[in-house]
Amino acid sequence: MARPQQLAQIFQMILTLLSLVVACTAGIDHDDDDLALILKTQRTALTSFFTATNGPQWSDLCTNGWTWDNQTTCEWFGITCTNNLVTSINLANCGLSGTLPSELGQVTSLQDLDVSSNAISGTIPDNGLLNLTNLQLVYLYSNNFSGTLPVGWSTMSSLTDVRLFNNSFTGTLPTSWSMLSYLSTLWLSGNRLSGTLPDAYSALTQLSLFDVGQNGNIVGTLPSSWSSITNLGTVGLQGNQFVGTLPGSWGNLSSLSSLQVDGNHLTGSLPNQWGAQMSNLWQFTASINNLTGTLPESWSQLLFLGSFNVSHNQLSGNLPSTWPAAMNSSMIADALDIRWNCINITIANVTDGYFWANQWIAPQRQGQC
Repeated sequence: MARPQQLAQIFQMILTLLSLVVACTAGIDHDDDDLALILKTQRTALTSFFTATNGPQWSDLCTNGWTWDNQTTCEWFGITCTNNLVTSINLANCGLSGTLPSELGQVTSLQDLDVSSNAISGTIPDNGLLNLTNLQLVYLYSNNFSGTLPVGWSTMSSLTDVRLFNNSFTGTLPTSWSMLSYLSTLWLSGNRLSGTLPDAYSALTQLSLFDVGQNGNIVGTLPSSWSSITNLGTVGLQGNQFVGTLPGSWGNLSSLSSLQVDGNHLTGSLPNQWGAQMSNLWQFTASINNLTGTLPESWSQLLFLGSFNVSHNQLSGNLPSTWPAAMNSSMIADALDIRWNCINITIANVTDGYFWANQWIAPQRQGQC
């Protein structure tokens, strides 16, 4: 027969086991309650989104599920879920209007947001979306958004692809966005942005596409420090008010394939060192600036250069003797535009047939040289 002391120990063990069972059961119930609350919250947030963007006016296909009470949010058109949690909203070209509600920030599992090519207006709710720490892709382009770019997005550290082009955003480029260390695409063309290109963006080492073309009022010089963004493949700066010279240090951008700086106030010459370093450059457009000097002979080493436009500048001298031979390659120079400069082209450079076959456009300054 067990002694009283042993019975007490056994009783204590039973109590401990029972407490563990109760704790585990309570934990399971608590998790279920949490999930139910999350699902309810995301449904409420999406319903607010539907209302704020004039859901009843969306195109017919896009409203599927959004007005049906007997379907889960994961069955609504444009919604993608993982384990019942909304991870993607894709309602591009669905006839959305109205505004983007701050309640959308309650869908904290969201990774991709695409409401491009609609008619949404108003500002981006800065603080309201800061809870979207999992957000990676934001496509708000081709809408009617206005106001400034959200400074607070610098805390949304998962962002990789931000496309806000063709809206009416104003203000400057947030310096704090230099903290978005995974950002690979920043596409902001066709807005009304002003200010300068932040030196701090040199920290965006994953950036491969940067486009602020056709904003009209971005000023200052092209930062030499950006030579450290070695993943840059596409840079659009056209249609602004940039001054100064083309940085020679940008020759370090060996991945650069397209650089557009048309319609600015750039001066100085074409950097000689780019010819030896920018081995992947296929498009360079710098028309309507104030560039001077001659065409660098070293640029004949750019074996993939297919589009070259420096028309309406103040370039002079002769077409380098090495250029025509290089451009006989099937990979090079389908279009070369050097109109409205003072560059001489002679028969020694090209024959008439080659001249037109390769779509070269002759210089025309009508006595100004």
